Amino acid sequence: MISGRRVAVFPTQVCWQSLAPGWTKLNVNGAVDPLNGAAAAGGVLRSTNGSWLAGFAHNLGICSVTNAELWGLLDGLQIAWSLGINKVEVESDNMSVIQWLNNHNQESTDNALICSIRELMSRCWQVKLHHVFREGNATADAMAQIRPEVSLGMVVFQQPPEVIVPTLNDNRMGVSRTRHINSIISSS
Repeated sequence: MISGRRVAVFPTQVCWQSLAPGWTKLNVNGAVDPLNGAAAAGGVLRSTNGSWLAGFAHNLGICSVTNAELWGLLDGLQIAWSLGINKVEVESDNMSVIQWLNNHNQESTDNALICSIRELMSRCWQVKLHHVFREGNATADAMAQIRPEVSLGMVVFQQPPEVIVPTLNDNRMGVSRTRHINSIISSS
C-alpha cells in the first residue's frame, strides 16, 4: 500500500481489433534475443476485416529493442506506402516508441530512424499510431520471430508464412488472451 492506495490486479481479455472501413492496419514488433543479442523486426498489413495484405521479417543483426521496434515501424510504413495505402493505423506494443513518435512538440532528434519515420508520416496520407498490449499484437510478434530463418536483411511475404497462420486465424476470429492489468485503488 502506498499513501492510502493499493495496487490491484485485474484480468482482462485482449484480442486483435478490426478497424473502420477504408483503413489498413499495420501491426509491428521488434525483438531481441536475450542470449545472443540478435535483433529482428516483423510486421503485418491487414485489411479492415483482417485479411492478409503483406508481411515482413527483418533480421537486423545486433541492436537495441527500441531500435528493432523503430525498424519495424519504418519497414512497415515503407511497405504500406509502396502499396499505395493512404490510411494506415499502426499498432505496436512498445509504448515508449509510440509516445515518442506521437509527441509532435518533441525537439528534433539525431536518431536517423525516428527522422525517417517522421518523414514518411508527413507524406500525403493518414497515419495513426497506437499502443496495443502484447496479447493483441501476436501476429507481428510471430513475424519478428521468423528472424533465424532469414539472413541479414528483410523478406516481404505476399502470403502468410505457415508458422503464423494459426495466430492470424485466431486474430480474425476474435480469439482473446488474458492480460493482467495493475490498477491503483484509493483506500478509504
